[in-house]
Amino acid sequence: VNVLAADQVHLSNNFARPREDRFALIEYEPGEGGSPVFADCSARFHCEKYQQVDGGDHWIMIGKVVAFDDFGRAPLLYHQGAYAEVRALPPCAPEAV
Repeated sequence: VNVLAADQVHLSNNFARPREDRFALIEYEPGEGGSPVFADCSARFHCEKYQQVDGGDHWIMIGKVVAFDDFGRAPLLYHQGAYAEVRALPPCAPEAV
C-alpha cells in the first residue's frame, strides 16, 4: 500500500477517475507479488493477503502488514471532499490528576 506524498495529487486524481487502464499513464515499479510501487511516496505498507471479502459489487482485500517504510515526506490527505495538509496542533495543557 503506497501512502502518497503531499505533492502527488496527480496520482490520486488518476486513480479517482474511471478509466480503462489506470496504470497506463503513470510510472511505477512492480513490487513483491507484482503490486505497484510508486517512487517518492510518503510511506509504504508491505502486506500479505489475509482475507478477501465479498462487498457486493466489489471485493474487499484485507492485508496483514509484514513491513513498513517511512520516507519522511508529508502525506497527501483527503478530507471532506478536498485535499488538505498536515499541521501541528498547539500543545495541550497537562491533565489534572
